Amino acid sequence: MNFYRQKTILITGASSGIGEAIAREVAASGPILILAARRMKELERVADICLKEGASDVFCFAMDVTDKAQIAKLIEEIQSRNWKIDVFFNNAGISQRAEVMDSKEDVERQIMEVNYFAPVYLSKALYPLYSKDARLVIMSSLSGLFGFPLRTTYAASKHALKGFFQSWQVENPFPAISMVYPGRIHSNISYNALHGDGEKHAVLDKAQEEGMPAEKCARVILKGVAKKKKQILVGQKELILYWFYRYIPAIYYKIASNIKANG
Repeated sequence: MNFYRQKTILITGASSGIGEAIAREVAASGPILILAARRMKELERVADICLKEGASDVFCFAMDVTDKAQIAKLIEEIQSRNWKIDVFFNNAGISQRAEVMDSKEDVERQIMEVNYFAPVYLSKALYPLYSKDARLVIMSSLSGLFGFPLRTTYAASKHALKGFFQSWQVENPFPAISMVYPGRIHSNISYNALHGDGEKHAVLDKAQEEGMPAEKCARVILKGVAKKKKQILVGQKELILYWFYRYIPAIYYKIASNIKANG
């Protein structure tokens, strides 16, 4: 983790899951960590762990990534400390568990706001604060590479991220952008996923429970970002679905159509 030594690192969605795991994994390198999420109490818990594990400083900021006024305040706080952002892990997001015809439009718009419009706005708003060798990390999903049942709007939001940030990559090489496509990772993402009516799924799906540990996922991501990898796939046996999609689509459609998406 030498790349992260003495770096200033911003992580959204840092109160749990992959965001928390990234913060904890990188803490031993002694960086300044800026941790953002909605739950301050959980951010402070993560901050205490990171300070004990070697972070030189940790700043917690409670925010909703869709709130532009809160984003402006975050920028003010960073500027007041004369920090430049070396790595931005654009990690906050929300998943879905709903069939296409059961999804209400306002819920679909909420998912798009959190998963697509917020990362785009944040990445651009923070642009003046990036250091000369900055890394911009966009957390997508395997569902951002192909369709998946009960994830219509979630998949759409992640496909949109791919289109936007890959276009940014070819338009301007700064900052160095890494797109991350996690598969099934052990986290609370299924618990917080939205049903078609906006209610939380409130269940830790078996697939998530049996998924790759978030800490292992974080290590794969951190290594890829340090190497400026443009695409980082993370997962276990589910990654084979991506290769079927690319090279034998008929098998992909057969498997994906029969997956127990809540399992």
